[in-house]
Amino acid sequence: MNKPLILVVEDNAVLQKVLQLMCRKCGVESEIVSDGRQALAAYDSGRPYQLIFMDWRMPDMDGLECTRQIRGRERQRGGHVPIVAMTANVEEEDKRLCLSVGMDDYLSKPFTADEFRNAVDRWIGPESMAI
Repeated sequence: MNKPLILVVEDNAVLQKVLQLMCRKCGVESEIVSDGRQALAAYDSGRPYQLIFMDWRMPDMDGLECTRQIRGRERQRGGHVPIVAMTANVEEEDKRLCLSVGMDDYLSKPFTADEFRNAVDRWIGPESMAI
């Protein structure tokens, strides 16, 4: 059985490694990209992502614009991939903004491995979790 595939969009190299390890511990495969343009290219590749973790603030194209574009593509093609925002902004207004552009969930940085695992479980299901 294939492991679920998650796209992680994060510009910080250290956090990329941490998130890749968290994915491995959750029993999911991950692809890591550094900005919104790379995320759109990955999304357009047709790989079967089951979940996207999206940093909000990135150079070139931020996570809000990337999410808007992914949701636009989904309106044209059909389908829906859950997107979980990752940001150090913890204001309620920031959370509302993330949700208003089409993100499905929100993790405040720094988050724990358990919070990450709970998000994976919530959006993919416990059958994907490593024992």
